[in-house]
Amino acid sequence: MSIATAENTAYAGLREFLKEFPGWQVAVDNGCLERLFNPREAEVEVHMYRLPEPARMIAERCGKPERAVGGILDAMSEKGLIWRWYIRGEPLYFLRRRVPT
Repeated sequence: MSIATAENTAYAGLREFLKEFPGWQVAVDNGCLERLFNPREAEVEVHMYRLPEPARMIAERCGKPERAVGGILDAMSEKGLIWRWYIRGEPLYFLRRRVPT
């Protein structure tokens, strides 16, 4: 699979996934996802849940190493794309319900 095909697949999956979240519809409709998410972030986002969970659980669903997914999740939280909470010192990640402003 070429890089362009992999990127298109990641964004297509993200568009389909975010249809469940009305607060993201404007980004889906206006083609903003490519400006908000890089392809690796798009690929990880579709494996996330609405409730807080550790990076290892998301990594298992992604089929990727925990350390790599943890770095992607941290970058996404810094950009405001997802939420990150710390409970007993462990970072937990979960989806935002709408486009960050």
